[in-house]
Amino acid sequence: MRDNQRVFITAAQDKDLVSLGRKLVEFVMRTEFSIVRGGFQGERGEMMNVGLPFVMWLDSLPHCAQALRAKGEEDGACVLELKRCLMTAGGHTEAYEIATKALVRNPNHPYFWYAVTKAAMHEECLRAAKRGLKCKNITPFVRFSLLYAAVTTATELGLHTLQDTSTSKEGAEGGQKWELGVAFLNSAYDDAKAYIDEGPPDMRGLKAVLQIYILLSVAIQGPELSIDLRELDVGHILTFVANILIKYCQPAMKKLKNAYAFSAFLGQKSAQSEARLAQETITRLYSAASDTWGPTVAALDRSSSSIHTSAHRPVPASQAESELAKWLQDDEHDTCAHPQMSRGDVAMWRCSWCSNPSAALRKCSGCGITRLVVFSNGAASVT
Repeated sequence: MRDNQRVFITAAQDKDLVSLGRKLVEFVMRTEFSIVRGGFQGERGEMMNVGLPFVMWLDSLPHCAQALRAKGEEDGACVLELKRCLMTAGGHTEAYEIATKALVRNPNHPYFWYAVTKAAMHEECLRAAKRGLKCKNITPFVRFSLLYAAVTTATELGLHTLQDTSTSKEGAEGGQKWELGVAFLNSAYDDAKAYIDEGPPDMRGLKAVLQIYILLSVAIQGPELSIDLRELDVGHILTFVANILIKYCQPAMKKLKNAYAFSAFLGQKSAQSEARLAQETITRLYSAASDTWGPTVAALDRSSSSIHTSAHRPVPASQAESELAKWLQDDEHDTCAHPQMSRGDVAMWRCSWCSNPSAALRKCSGCGITRLVVFSNGAASVT
């Protein structure tokens, strides 16, 4: 906030909108709360004109964008226009239009993809988040924002896709949806892990991501977890010196507790979201439920494994597309049990370049290997 006020005071003195615009672009790329909703005020608090074409600081954005565009700095101008839209009620539609046009000119600007995630829905939002994460020179703020969008969107898509398997036709269609749904959840799990490992403990989205991460850990690693979930309580240790990188080794439960403490200290109430209620319920009842239902679930898993071993075998990525299509077509489910899935299966449902989950399987025109090559912008170089 102090930097923000300082640059506006300087602009009031030198009247240089280009310099002001460049500073604001730097702030926008660095933090979400980059533009203070203030203005130029007199000694008595009254709003005053200081010789600039704006009084309120938010209104400086279009003027600075125009000044930058006149200097040929199109990317910076678009960033300021996008920020104005995102800070304006009902401006997300306009932000989407500006961002998509800017991406035609420069598809490697992470903030343009970030703006798309703020306005797009479902698959498009996930594709934009994944594509933006591949951009170079991405700032921590934009990176964590894109990771957050990827986690929440992929989780939602995964749950909806898996729910659809109960109403879809049996065979190839049901198996394909099941595998795609698991791919979405694995994508969300990986991005949540990166968000938790790399981010500071006071990030706004940390609580929600931790809640999702704990739920996904149970869903994906369920059979491998202890009934008391000690793995989530102990955390994962990286291959570095623990004392130096202790923040990476904090357990998920402890990190979540710390995140709540940060919010309480800042006077922010932690919402009773569906993810939080689900996470708290599962972690509270998991041990007792495992004692009661563990043998039954294990028996069903063994039965399901014996039935689906041949129909749902892992398919090497080098196999022909026709073989994979036949395998999916022959995928019959005569029981209520879901097929077993492995991380190797999931990798085949994710783009080899950007890891974006997709339902389209093609043969790569570059390497000739059957795998996902559908890029995050919806296009692909395929045969």
